[in-house]
Amino acid sequence: HLLGLDIQNSSFFQTWKNIFANIKEINVATFLLGLFVFFMLWLVDLINDKFKKVLKGFKIPGPLLSLIVTTLYVYLTHMDEKYGVRVLGHIPEGLPHPKVPDAFHLTSDLVVPAIIIAIVGYSLTMATTKTMAEKTKEEPLVVLSSNQELLALGIASGIGGFFLGYPAFASLSRTTLAHAVGAKSQFHTFVSVLVVLIVLLVLTRALYYLPYTSLSAIIIYALRSLFKQMKQLPALFRADVLDCIVWLSTFFSVLGLGIAFGLGIGVGVSMIVLVYNISYPKAAIVGRFPALPWLFKDVVRYSDAKEVPGIIVYRFDAALNFANKEWFRNNLRNALHARSVSTFTRIHSVVVDASSMTRIDSSGLRILKKVQTELAKDDIELIMCNCRGALRDALIRYGLTVPRYLSVFDGVRYAEGKKLHNTEDDTEVVTIV
Repeated sequence: HLLGLDIQNSSFFQTWKNIFANIKEINVATFLLGLFVFFMLWLVDLINDKFKKVLKGFKIPGPLLSLIVTTLYVYLTHMDEKYGVRVLGHIPEGLPHPKVPDAFHLTSDLVVPAIIIAIVGYSLTMATTKTMAEKTKEEPLVVLSSNQELLALGIASGIGGFFLGYPAFASLSRTTLAHAVGAKSQFHTFVSVLVVLIVLLVLTRALYYLPYTSLSAIIIYALRSLFKQMKQLPALFRADVLDCIVWLSTFFSVLGLGIAFGLGIGVGVSMIVLVYNISYPKAAIVGRFPALPWLFKDVVRYSDAKEVPGIIVYRFDAALNFANKEWFRNNLRNALHARSVSTFTRIHSVVVDASSMTRIDSSGLRILKKVQTELAKDDIELIMCNCRGALRDALIRYGLTVPRYLSVFDGVRYAEGKKLHNTEDDTEVVTIV
């Protein structure tokens, strides 16, 4: 619409290919009118920014002003007839009468497409909602409820079906436009509905000469803030490479294949990354500080933390389940082998710091029992520390008998031969001499 070309709606790259293929057919008048709208929007934003103290919080509505000006200009100069500028044209007056859709005979054909539309639309809605929520600077912070959003979409689409309406989902371009003109709450939706109702009832003729290029320019101008997110890419790469991969794969998939397929690929890549993180969580060998014997930290990150002679203190930073059970076992075996080779000291105890082990499933319990049995064959005792309530209950229900202590410090003291009469149910530590 901005260039006055009649090309098929497709992916980003295909759209640009079609534009260059039909570049000689660009309507110059339409394009210049769109550029004028860009200039008006930029000028109004500049005025709002420079004179915000004078305006006292009021913002001149640039999009509305540009629509009024361009509509009047097209009407007075007859650009639609002289230069072929496309206008909105005739809009049917009034509201459709509610009725039950006569499409129940197509139910079997529409079930699968309806499910796909619902999943893609809901994903797009949540993505748009979270993007806009991150932009808000108001207090209190926006709290999102995915269930509430799904319920709202279901009710809106269900009621809209009786008026032969489209399924109700969020529109990234329109939401960005609403944010750009200063919308702060859902009340703007009520005002928008009221304006649309008034237009449909009494003002349809006034919009006859509204040019499509103005609408296109307003949407493109409002989307500029989204493109600025590209500046966050280096910081995202430094923070988490996997998150950066998800972002890039979704971004280029949407550009190349469209929103539906692009979001699908993005969700798929996110699931792969999620499974990878669950299957290969962080794990560390921790040591204690000579000056602070009760403090244990990762020996790789803290050079002052020293491994305890004859003892492996192993921290597993995830729930132990079927996906990462072998990773847990193999990491521990590698640590045992590496310590034996490097120090030539016999390992007599393994202390597992379970402070990050939020839960454990049946596969995790079986692998824990297997590890205990394998260690016992080499005369190595398995000791558990910092067990959360859910983990402790699971160990008891499974019947896994293993020494448990409230802290790594107590577990290491026990392993060093200073037998402690403390369990996780005791309230004080008593040293048995």
